[in-house]
Amino acid sequence: MLGIIKELTTKKGDRMGFLTLEDREGIVEVVSFSDTFPQARLLLERDEPLVVFGKVQHDEKGSKVVASRILTLDEAQVQAVESVRIHLAAERLDRDGLARLRHLLMSHPGTCKTFLHLNVQDKAEAVLALSNKLQISPSKSFFQDMDSHFGTSCVEAVYKAAAECAASGTNGKANGKKHWGSNG
Repeated sequence: MLGIIKELTTKKGDRMGFLTLEDREGIVEVVSFSDTFPQARLLLERDEPLVVFGKVQHDEKGSKVVASRILTLDEAQVQAVESVRIHLAAERLDRDGLARLRHLLMSHPGTCKTFLHLNVQDKAEAVLALSNKLQISPSKSFFQDMDSHFGTSCVEAVYKAAAECAASGTNGKANGKKHWGSNG
């Protein structure tokens, strides 16, 4: 849970806030300066799970987090994905199937790299890096649409390193993979 303890106006006239972040382990203070506080305030009104990116600072009074970004859980999950790998059997993918895949990819536009892995009768696999025009937004609805059209576990998300997620969305090396199914 994230809640506002105190709001103040800085000398420059900007709003900032002191928040509390609470989980099963305890409570920590979060400092949200003028660059993150307006967004945080709006998100707190929506009453949904939030993710805080920031730096931990320790002093004689204890520990606190200085927030660099505050996002909804859904937004954080989308931004954490570096690329998406779609695994399909080549013999089951006819012209209509390819058209359906293209339509589905284009209906979820974004900046996430997309790779198509075509399995040829369990003997070989062709990996195609799809056009930038077919980059997607790896949202929950994208994975649900893929599951419903092409079967569960046909999509694999490759995640960025944690430090990259805290940054402003730059690309880099992935550190983890997840196969998405309907429970994704």
